[in-house]
Amino acid sequence: MKKFIILLLLIISVVFIAGCTSNQRAYDKALELLAEQKYEEALEILQDLNFEDSFEIAEYAREEINKKVLYERAEQFFQDNLYDEAKDIFERLAEQEYRDGRQRVEEMQVYINYTAVIDEYNNKNNFSPEEYRDFYAKFDDFGDFLESLGMLSVIDESFWQDALDDIDYMRLYYTYFPDSERADEAKQLYRNMLIAQAKSELDSASDITGLQMFIRNWSDESLASEFVELAAVKIDEIIIENAKSAFESAKNIRELLAFVNYWRDEPLAAEFVKLASTNIAEMRNNSTISAHILNNPNNATDRMINDFLADYPGHKDETNIKNLFVGDYIELLNSGTIAVSITGNSIDYTTVNIMNNSNRSLTVTIPLGAYFASASASVQNMAVRQPTTTTISAGSSNRVSVASACMNIRRVIPGSNDNFSAAVINNNPRLVRVLNLLNQENASFAVTQAAIWYVTDNPGDYALLNTLVYTGGRRAISQSDLDMAKDIVRRAG
Repeated sequence: MKKFIILLLLIISVVFIAGCTSNQRAYDKALELLAEQKYEEALEILQDLNFEDSFEIAEYAREEINKKVLYERAEQFFQDNLYDEAKDIFERLAEQEYRDGRQRVEEMQVYINYTAVIDEYNNKNNFSPEEYRDFYAKFDDFGDFLESLGMLSVIDESFWQDALDDIDYMRLYYTYFPDSERADEAKQLYRNMLIAQAKSELDSASDITGLQMFIRNWSDESLASEFVELAAVKIDEIIIENAKSAFESAKNIRELLAFVNYWRDEPLAAEFVKLASTNIAEMRNNSTISAHILNNPNNATDRMINDFLADYPGHKDETNIKNLFVGDYIELLNSGTIAVSITGNSIDYTTVNIMNNSNRSLTVTIPLGAYFASASASVQNMAVRQPTTTTISAGSSNRVSVASACMNIRRVIPGSNDNFSAAVINNNPRLVRVLNLLNQENASFAVTQAAIWYVTDNPGDYALLNTLVYTGGRRAISQSDLDMAKDIVRRAG
């Protein structure tokens, strides 16, 4: 029995020792696989092995397997051009210092930046020269990354094609890409395009304003100096032609004066200004111009006269033609140009109706000192004490109230039923002198009437004081009026 127990213990010891030796071998194998980064195979051994720190090592194997899975997923995102998603995973792996995670994060950022630039470029249809320059610089910063070098050629070619149709693009092409193989060609093409544009703009400038604008725009461009000079010559030619045309179209003195006034300060028009001045002098002395009016004044209309006066200022017959509007009352009356009818009004006014029988407006003045002869021997004749002027349209009549005074102290004052003959010039020069002095001193009507009666009737003072009496018995002429009237008559001579 004792031998049996000893044998059993021996067998147990052998089995235990054999078990320990087998676990060690598995453990060592797992470590060997971990060293070879064969985490899945190592985990298969470690997950059922309860030996030393096999549990912790198994956890490490699981973590590495997970990292590997993430890494492979990030790589797949990268292959699918999902750079943002790949970058997010690589950033997590980089935080765990896994493999080349940090480097791959930087690599993904480059891809992201490059993709953004590619998308921005491809989504634009038209580029300004500055945008071409900026995109070129962006792709140049990527160096030989992916097709960035190819994009430099694409941008260069696109910019070049736009420049072939636009002079500003051409100038900026060689400015922004001075090292381009086509920079020298671009400079020459720009010169050619500039010259062609200058010539085209010059050809399209058809007036002085356009040519002046052309000179302002191109005066600082040496390549366009020839065309700037041509523009200046064209301006001179246009000025001369305009002056010549304006001179030839001036048909009367008014138009010639306007021509001289407009062109007098233009040296290129000096020849025509001189000719215009000569023509003005000749026209002003040419009687033929005014003959159609002066030879038949009764047929001259307002329009004919006004047109002549407007078109021929300074003409030698200007005053005579102006006088056709301002006729002498007696001459107009004697010629039948006007007709008058005259009726009484009061002691100080006479009503005169004047009919204009002519084809033109007339300004008629009934002169101071003229008088209206009464149709009745019992009614006073009336002297005009103030000149009266009225303008009458052609074929029309005006009724005017003429300031007048009685000339016959012993006759009755005229009324509205009393008629008078047309006024005639007073043949009493003394009366005219007295009337002039009365007007100069702005004498009252009472003084004026007393002075006229002193000249025409030479009555005594008593008669003068008592002839004009207001209703109620008050005298119209006072002693002071009488004294002033006598003084004026005396001084008039």
